[in-house]
Amino acid sequence: MNGKRCIVTGANSGIGEVMAREFARRGAEVVMVCRNVDKAEAVRRSIVDATGNRAVSLVRCDLSDLDSVNACAEELLSRDVGFDVLMNNAGIYLPRREENARGHEMMFATNHLGPFLLTHRLLPRLEGARVVTTSSMGHKLCQFRIDDLDARRRFLPIEQYGVTKLCNILFARELARREGGRGILSHAFHPGPVATGFAQDAPGSLFGYALRLGKFALRTPERGARTGIFLATSKEAEAKNGEYWVDEKVAWTTPAARSRELALELWRLSELMTGVA
Repeated sequence: MNGKRCIVTGANSGIGEVMAREFARRGAEVVMVCRNVDKAEAVRRSIVDATGNRAVSLVRCDLSDLDSVNACAEELLSRDVGFDVLMNNAGIYLPRREENARGHEMMFATNHLGPFLLTHRLLPRLEGARVVTTSSMGHKLCQFRIDDLDARRRFLPIEQYGVTKLCNILFARELARREGGRGILSHAFHPGPVATGFAQDAPGSLFGYALRLGKFALRTPERGARTGIFLATSKEAEAKNGEYWVDEKVAWTTPAARSRELALELWRLSELMTGVA
């Protein structure tokens, strides 16, 4: 990956940290996009020390805050360079309904609207790039209501998390359809149940259930990151576009995740919600 430029959101822990470290190890210039800059700076230094690659930088971004996303995009665009890989990896799980400053449910804002806006703003610098979005098998556990994306009528934490992960797949598919002609490859993937701090302590979380089944059910972050790294680097991923992957293979998704109509409507609503329409 010498000469490549990679952006990784949520690069201060878990599979995001693993992906950022691996890209740096392979010689890429890496931009870590993280909310907690103090924690992220320590990780950035550890990546530089471990790889000997000093071209690892840090940009602050709270993906739940659209103003923060716009500021992050402006900083990245000001570098006046193209990017080869955008890993939309950061995400959250919350056991209770919370809203951001604009009234959007926090998981929906962080897991979908923020990555949607960041990708949209960076499109002028992503020609020929790979955009890889971390989804989850949790998308199969939701009843998708396109008219209630903010879960105002009904909020069940696991279901709402699944809604955001279904949004990730629909976004990846529609991005591939719209921008594939510019050479942009867009994929979504499921990393598996990963043994990180992500939502493990949240009551009722998918990860909490996995922990109760025993740690043997959980993957290491290195194993969880493998498909993301594969999609960002491999020749095999170039043969398809707009797919959902598990364990380096195209995987089955629900009818909702394959719906062109839902993808179009989600894109339209996301443009309105983020102000890019």
